[in-house]
Amino acid sequence: FYPSVYGCLTNRQLPGYCFGLVFTSLCRTFGFPARCSPVTQQGEWLELHGTDAVWHGAQDQPQSITLSLSTDSLKPVSYGEHFTLGRWNGDCFETLQLSDLVLEGKASLKIPAGFYRMITTTRQIDGTASVRLSHFSAYADRAVCVHLPADETAQRLKDAAVHTLLPAGEIRDLLAQPDAPAQLLIFAEPGAEPTEHLLQELLECQVYYNKIDCDIHIFVRNEHDPTLQLVQRSLRRVHIHLGWDDPSLDILHRTLEVGDQRLPFVMLHSKEKKAVYGSANYNIRMAQTLLSIYQIIVCVSENRRSP
Repeated sequence: FYPSVYGCLTNRQLPGYCFGLVFTSLCRTFGFPARCSPVTQQGEWLELHGTDAVWHGAQDQPQSITLSLSTDSLKPVSYGEHFTLGRWNGDCFETLQLSDLVLEGKASLKIPAGFYRMITTTRQIDGTASVRLSHFSAYADRAVCVHLPADETAQRLKDAAVHTLLPAGEIRDLLAQPDAPAQLLIFAEPGAEPTEHLLQELLECQVYYNKIDCDIHIFVRNEHDPTLQLVQRSLRRVHIHLGWDDPSLDILHRTLEVGDQRLPFVMLHSKEKKAVYGSANYNIRMAQTLLSIYQIIVCVSENRRSP
């Protein structure tokens, strides 16, 4: 909650965490260049020295230290998505604004000395998030490792022989065909969100989808959509099906415990004829998630074949 500048001036008091915002607003009102620090959000004013510009803090500035960050994750770790840093300001932990920071191994940054809280998050495939909180003091240069909670994708996959539950029809025949590779089934509504979002993600990942041993079956009511046609041209193993059997789709929803009936509905079916994952409606980076799950089921299949 941020009080208005008028309210602060009228009452002659304000919370400490609002000082930077109020200071910046007043300076700009009277024509002085000012800003909230892009990292700490504290008020700063601009001093020009010829062609050089120097930002000065309006409040007593704590000592600046170098924080060296590293990660044990094999994937890039993005600030704001996978982890955040908050500095204790006397009232609460104030989140640092480091939106462009991506950890790929190691990174260093200048931050004010102080007491910090780190929040790390891993979003699981069922929509839940595993969160870890840690605290550390940083009054001199120090190194911190960003440990993400474990990805539990492998443990949360299904193992359902859905083709044995389906009535006779196209979907059952598709899933039951002998020697079939892995299959991705998408029940979609081209031209509408969030189907369009998913189709765009597939196009972004087309290089990877064209390398894997997986057929992509897209079921639609209307196939005359530019994005859908582009997907069909760009991904070499895409098959378009016009219409679908609603009772069969309902069974897939129930068996995979996907309560949301909105489209798109996606299901990944393994080479061993088991449905391992189902999801519906909007899910960020679904195309990337499906690729990760595919890699997991391939590894599991190879381990089963190993003596």
